[in-house]
Amino acid sequence: MPNTVMLWGNRWWLPHRSSPVVFADLSAAADALAAAWSGDDRTIRLVFQPNALESTLVSCPHGNRATLTLALAEQHPALGDPRRAWSHEPILPAGDGFTTLLHYETEPGLFDLIARLQERGFILTAVWPMVTWLNALPTDLAESGSTTIAAIADDRVCLYCDSIDGSRGAFIWNDPQRLQRLEAFIKQRVETDRGSRVLLVIADETILPSIASLPCSDRVQILALVDALHSLASLPVRHPAQLLAVPARWTAPRVMVAASVALLLASTALGARLAYDYSVMRADATALQRQTQALRTEVARLGANAAEIADLRATLATAQPTPPVTAFARKLSATIPSEIVLRSLRLTPESFTGTGWISPRASPATGQGWTARLGAKPWQLSGPFEADSTGAFRLTGSWR
Repeated sequence: MPNTVMLWGNRWWLPHRSSPVVFADLSAAADALAAAWSGDDRTIRLVFQPNALESTLVSCPHGNRATLTLALAEQHPALGDPRRAWSHEPILPAGDGFTTLLHYETEPGLFDLIARLQERGFILTAVWPMVTWLNALPTDLAESGSTTIAAIADDRVCLYCDSIDGSRGAFIWNDPQRLQRLEAFIKQRVETDRGSRVLLVIADETILPSIASLPCSDRVQILALVDALHSLASLPVRHPAQLLAVPARWTAPRVMVAASVALLLASTALGARLAYDYSVMRADATALQRQTQALRTEVARLGANAAEIADLRATLATAQPTPPVTAFARKLSATIPSEIVLRSLRLTPESFTGTGWISPRASPATGQGWTARLGAKPWQLSGPFEADSTGAFRLTGSWR
């Protein structure tokens, strides 16, 4: 886990020192840190709050850094100045629009500081505004009301606040009235919101007497700044408030490596495809040879059976046609009246014979009409329809 160090005003606050490291100006800050650093591990994440870093609440569109630059650079020129660092908190809805906390340098400083720190062996993993870091501190503050988190040194105050309605604010007071401003702010918060809680991060114990008069001390928690630097404030590297430029996912060397890998994979795939196609072609050629041999064998066998085939064709040519049994049965079922019951039907290759009864109540024309409807098809009836006194009849005919 990288060490968390804080640059606040003209002082360094380190996790392994109770007293700050003072430097004259920002150009001397890297040397001061290197001289005070103990240990070989110089991997750090930086909480950055010099005098030239502002944090302010702004209305904004909902978009990325480019969108914010277009919308806010006229009012906040730092957004369009590549020499100055800036970032913002997550954009949240507010009424009919959106707001964010904007952090920006009023004069260049961070990028030169990073270069000097790297020259002295420090590796920076992240750079956060102090307001962002205060908001990320793990606390036991209740989530049922507003939250106020303030860092207090002997000559300055940095404050972050939010409310249950989603509103946020940030204040940086470096003037002689800073403690009076803080007291008035906290008093107003606790009076308007009974669930409001306060966390005060104090630089050293000498500050305690100056904050003893703060209202509602039962709602106030106090945390030493050195202990806060040891806390596991959870901030993802790609948080929008990150002031350190996040390395691009795709740099020129990465693109070249990716292109080389893609070309290698494509070449491998093409070679594999060609090898597969060649193996398939060989398999197809082998299968074709086998089929050719099988066809030659079959042709020879068919040639040997030519006489047998000729005899079979002659037999088929002289064979008697099959009686139209199916057509005759369909015709019978389609034309037989409801007054007639067919008892039996006997079919031979040459003729057919049927027996049955006709209802006594049927008219004489019923049977004659039925045989007429049977028609003269590939069959022929032997005579007209006749039934005896009991209604029994016999129907005979032959195939044509």
